[in-house]
Amino acid sequence: MTDRELYLDYVNNFITLQGFADHYDLTITEASDIIAAGRRNYPLTPMQMLLEEIAEYQPKRGRIPKAVKEHFINLEKKALIEAYDSVKRAETGSDYYTQTFR
Repeated sequence: MTDRELYLDYVNNFITLQGFADHYDLTITEASDIIAAGRRNYPLTPMQMLLEEIAEYQPKRGRIPKAVKEHFINLEKKALIEAYDSVKRAETGSDYYTQTFR
């Protein structure tokens, strides 16, 4: 697998760096280097960023504070608007979000 494929596999299929490292028989340092290079070279979509942030946050803490929930909601909104705008509809993704999630 290429580093890009490894990085995308991590983003899409793993919750922890340790799980990723174990699966590919890498050291934590090697896995971390692959992820860091991937983040620099292959920017994520807003939805991928949201899922990655949630995955990184949840194992560390039991509850999600209100401010963090609001941050996740804002990321989700951005991802939904971008996805909606990519379909090229008459109304904008922002208009759709506002009307749907009042």
